[in-house]
Amino acid sequence: MPAVIELTKYFEASDANSRGTLFAGAGKEYGEGKIYRSEDRGETWREIFDIPVDHKPNAVRVCFVDSRDYIFIGALERLYRSKDDGKTWEPVFDFPPGSHEPWAVDEDPHGGIYVGSHGNNSRIFKTPDGGDAWGEVTGPWSSKHSHDIKCSHETGWVYAVLEHPQLRPGTTGRQGLNGRGALPGRLSRFLRRYLKQGSGTPGIWRSKDGGKTWTYIVRGGRYKIGFAVDGETCLIGTEHSGSTNRIYRFIDDGSEGPFKPTIVHTFPSSYGQPVTAGRVIRESADLRYVFSTGNTAGPTGTAHIVGSIDGFNWEIIDSKASVSPRRSFYFLSHHHRGGYIYACKHPRGIAIRI
Repeated sequence: MPAVIELTKYFEASDANSRGTLFAGAGKEYGEGKIYRSEDRGETWREIFDIPVDHKPNAVRVCFVDSRDYIFIGALERLYRSKDDGKTWEPVFDFPPGSHEPWAVDEDPHGGIYVGSHGNNSRIFKTPDGGDAWGEVTGPWSSKHSHDIKCSHETGWVYAVLEHPQLRPGTTGRQGLNGRGALPGRLSRFLRRYLKQGSGTPGIWRSKDGGKTWTYIVRGGRYKIGFAVDGETCLIGTEHSGSTNRIYRFIDDGSEGPFKPTIVHTFPSSYGQPVTAGRVIRESADLRYVFSTGNTAGPTGTAHIVGSIDGFNWEIIDSKASVSPRRSFYFLSHHHRGGYIYACKHPRGIAIRI
């Protein structure tokens, strides 16, 4: 059973470099929009970056350390980079208007980094050289959010997990789903989620050529959040607000599909808690996969972190019955490095020794 260690600070996104140094931060909703560094796996911290005021996000959703040990931090419509362990920082990419903020990120076996946006449209951008040059590799989809991006270490294929078809546009100052006259409260949220423009194309898309072309391999449903790819094995979580959530599995044989995922785990007592993150643990013989659920809209249900060695049999690693405020287990660190993976948990983050 993995050991769970409570740390001394709340954080959202986090990641460790090749030496095990931990970097983490929280946005202005539950933090101050600052990034911290820990040399002792989260016991003590030192502030290394205060995100500029005009780019402070509500939550820090991207904290990613690549194979070069460059650190990337997602802010409001901007991506920052440090090449010297957080001593100095520079903006390396500004997202187009409407993309809002980076949400999903991963690196392919050749060092290419993909970043997906969360906002009024789902766009993906790629840098082949650690952040100096960028190009857009968005596919032919119609979707609002890039909830996850994963690259297969074995095949080099890239997967984009997209959530919500694009909304029917409103008219500024008039009645419309995006206009000032939008209905308040739960009814407004219902309308914004379910009255959509066209059929939309949420689900899972795959690229075999570094983002040049994309294939729509898992369509529809609510297989939207928390993805892990291990060779041909793909695991994907659901986002069913107000109902039970699950982990599904399918095998990507390289064909055009579409594939039909099958259930491999149902979360207990997770009423309304979407599956928010999935990771493959490659450096451990005891555990292969880690998934988390988390609170995104309200204090209902129980949040869990679960692990599996084979993708079929799952055990609870940690849980939190009261998930208010938001972002309990909402994020997992991108890499399992130095024997640890890290998780967001309110009021203090945790380290999981695997």
